[in-house]
Amino acid sequence: MKIAIEEAKNKLLQYGEMAHGGVVVTVCKRGRPWFDLVPHGKKAQKRKVTPLPGVRSVVTEKQALKPVKQGDIAGWI
Repeated sequence: MKIAIEEAKNKLLQYGEMAHGGVVVTVCKRGRPWFDLVPHGKKAQKRKVTPLPGVRSVVTEKQALKPVKQGDIAGWI
């Protein structure tokens, strides 16, 4: 859920309760995401993987979400 910073300011308790309930609330500044409200000590919602229409996946969802090894990063930076 995306909300404007002014909206977050005016209804912080309401959006804080939603975040505590598991909803990731993205606060936007000038229309751009600025920060997320998430429950303390918990990670944000699990990433969702949605294939593109008409495209066959060449890797499984588990492979796609697997953490990158530190040694593999050097070639990308």
